[in-house]
Amino acid sequence: SDNSDSEPCDYQISQRAEFFGQTMGVDTTGYSRPIYNLRDRPYADPQKYRRLHVISGDANMCDMAEFLKFVTMQVLLMMIEDGFLDRRFDLKNPVESFHKVSTDLSFSQLLELKGKRKSRTGLDMCKEYIGLMGEYLETYSISDPILRLGIKEAERVLNLLGSAPELLFGEIDHITKKMLIEKALEKGRI
Repeated sequence: SDNSDSEPCDYQISQRAEFFGQTMGVDTTGYSRPIYNLRDRPYADPQKYRRLHVISGDANMCDMAEFLKFVTMQVLLMMIEDGFLDRRFDLKNPVESFHKVSTDLSFSQLLELKGKRKSRTGLDMCKEYIGLMGEYLETYSISDPILRLGIKEAERVLNLLGSAPELLFGEIDHITKKMLIEKALEKGRI
């Protein structure tokens, strides 16, 4: 991509990661798109509703990926509202980390965290995040079966990503697309 300084690669996890050049901003179409859009343009009564525009969310085709995106975002927003999060996941350079994670098909690259926290892989941080979400549901006695199922499925998916990603065919977009491309290449269709 022309929008980053990253090395060319054959395949990326995120179809949008390379388009981002800053953490926050208002320009969603230019060279340096932000991960978070700070424009305040509500689509409903601004006295009752607020708009959160997270530009980085990929358009998923797999139902499980879409389900996990919505459940984890809902729990994350609940955690923020209740002051349950701390700063342990603050990245030193979010945009660079975004690009790194997208090209790291082995989930082994370390991401630098702010402060004196030890660098960690994106997969390890996601596992801790999901664990914290489960802890949040327990702490606040939230028994919503959809949220609990989503957290349980997220744990399963993250464990498989690290051990047997091929078992996520049909559930997680980047795995499914990569396997379809590889199969087509084997058969000489691409």
